[in-house]
Parts: sequence; C-alpha cells; structure tokens
Amino acid sequence: MQTSERIQTSGHIQASGHIQTSGHIQASGHIQASGHIQASGNNKHKADVIVCTLTVFILINVLFCFLIEPYRSSSFEMWSDFRGKSTTDLVFVGTSQAECAINPSIINASLGTHSYNMATNMQSLSCSFDAIKTAFREKNVKKAVLCIDIDILSTARKENWQAEQSYFHAKCSTESLPAGTRDSFSFVFDPSVSGSTASITYWFPWIYNRSFDIRNNVEEKIKKTLTDSSGHRDENGYEPTDEVVNQSHFTTKEEAETWSAEHDLIVPTITDENRRTLSSILAYCSANNIELTVISIPAPNTFDIYEYKDYLALTDTVDEICSDAGQRFYNFNLLDKDQLSIPIEGFKDVGHTNSKGAAIFSAFLAEFLKDEAHFQ
Repeated sequence: MQTSERIQTSGHIQASGHIQTSGHIQASGHIQASGHIQASGNNKHKADVIVCTLTVFILINVLFCFLIEPYRSSSFEMWSDFRGKSTTDLVFVGTSQAECAINPSIINASLGTHSYNMATNMQSLSCSFDAIKTAFREKNVKKAVLCIDIDILSTARKENWQAEQSYFHAKCSTESLPAGTRDSFSFVFDPSVSGSTASITYWFPWIYNRSFDIRNNVEEKIKKTLTDSSGHRDENGYEPTDEVVNQSHFTTKEEAETWSAEHDLIVPTITDENRRTLSSILAYCSANNIELTVISIPAPNTFDIYEYKDYLALTDTVDEICSDAGQRFYNFNLLDKDQLSIPIEGFKDVGHTNSKGAAIFSAFLAEFLKDEAHFQ
C-alpha cells in the first residue's frame, strides 16, 4: 500500500489486524509520538500541585503575620521614625539599655543637636555597625555614640537570632521593595548568619516578632493607629516608662557575698567576631570622619553577674581595641557616685532605667559630650 506517508514498523502484522511497532510513527510531517504524552501530563500535574502548595503556604504565612505580628514593633518604630526625620546629626546605637537610658530630647535641648535613638533590643555590634552606616549613608550623620552592652560582647550573631531578624525585618520593611529585597538576602546569606535558624525563619516574621493579643493586633492594623501608646517610642526613638524595679527580691550585701563565694559567676568575654566588628566600626568612622564616642551605660546588676576583676579585665580589653584606633572607651559603670548617681527608683528593672533614670543619665551624657573635643 503506497500513500503520501510512510508507516515504519519493526514488528509483524498480526492476524488480529493490529500493527506492532517500536513505538515510533514517522510521517512526512515530522510528527513523533514516543509515549511521552502521559509522562508530560504527570509532570504538569506535579508542577501544579507544587505551585498550589506554595501558594497556600504563602497565604498561611501572610495570615499568621497579619494576626500575630504587632502593628508597630519597637524595631519598626525605630526605623520608620528615623527615616521620617528631616534632619538628624547625632545617633545613639546599642541594646535596650541605650533605648531606655538615652532621651534625645534632653540631649538636644542641651547640645542644640537633632539626635535620634537607634538602639534596639539585644542589638548586636553588627547591627549597631549597620545602623551607623545607614545613618551616614541616608542622612549624612557624622556623630555617633556607640553604647556597648557587656552582655552582648560574648554573644554570637547566630545565637542572637531573634533580635537579629527583628532588626533587619524592620529595616527592610521600611525600605523600597528593591532595597528591602536586597538587604533581606544580604542578611540571610551573610556568612555569620547563613545556615543558622535566622536564615530560615527570617521569612516568617510572626515567629520572632509576635504579640498574642491578636484582637489588638488586628484592630490596630485595620484602624492604622495605636490603641495604647505605652511601651512605644517617641518621635526621637526614646521609649519612656514609669515602671519601677521590684525590690522585694533584693538581698543584703552579706548574703550576696556568701552566695558568690559558693558559686562561679559569669566571666565576661568578647568573641573574635565581635572583636573584629568593633574594630571595623572604629575604622569605618575614622575613614568617613564620623565622630564616634564609645560608652557603657550603668546598670545595678552589673556586679551581681560578674566578678569585679573579670569585668575590669574585659573593660581593659575593649579600651585597648578602641585605643588601637585612636579612641577611648568610657565605662560609666565605673564612675564614683559623686560623678553619676542613679537611685534604684530610677530603674524599671535591674538592667534598664525608667524615665526618671533616663533623665538623670541623659543630662549627664549631654554634659559629658560637651567636654568631648569633637562635640564642641
């Protein structure tokens, strides 16, 4: 039988009238069918399932963020209000100690500056470095006060994952989409973070930035306003509070000394990572003519946690790092009471000042900065 097409077989014509082939039909139109149609259909089905699963997963994540994330977290307020400032010439960076202890309004009234508090909870030296660089890049800020929390010096970024994520998520949320995406990927793929919990859970903000007062979260987001201003920052990044530390659990000096003699206290250290970061901060500020002052803020529990000699040794280490860069480290925990005295009623807990204590410390810091030659 001769036609315009050829049927090529490798089998035999059976009595049943079926044609057994090798599975290939070749025609002059170059159409090939090789049994892949069914496989292709299966692959498309699998792809559809994956897409649908990812879509549902993303929608659930978005829903959880809407329900569990607060309307304005402390880190978000810091970044949002900082970027909303028309003029800023001095920034304070550090942990919640600085966030609670430094009231820029008092500093500004004394120095005539336009300062802003960029400190955040458990802010690592890496994040403090990022804040200084961002302030310089976005607002040409040429003065900075780095507040070193001794506790944070022995902590690796990977161990501090919740605070690290909160800081960068808030920063990226207040940037343009391209900038926020760039900085998000820069964070997750940073060698000191990559492969850790932080590099994965970063994309699920409700895990590390959460409030289980869901009704209030939803209400504030719908109304786009805070239902309660307590626990939130003011326009200069300072977080006021009238809380006073509970002294009922305090003990006597004699009892404390007895306990200390029977137990090993924490030996404060600085990790190699933090040592390098501090040196990088000092070098960056020097290279960009940023006037930097490095301090530590007083806390009543300092010598409950550490042996005095160990604390002094770490203070000397930090001072040596600063001295190598032509700077000084001012540890205000070591001042005499006639130089700086914050009563216990000036603290909201054993590690943070309240508004009363912040007023005392901020007034002291303003006078101290006046004596610094580069703040003249």
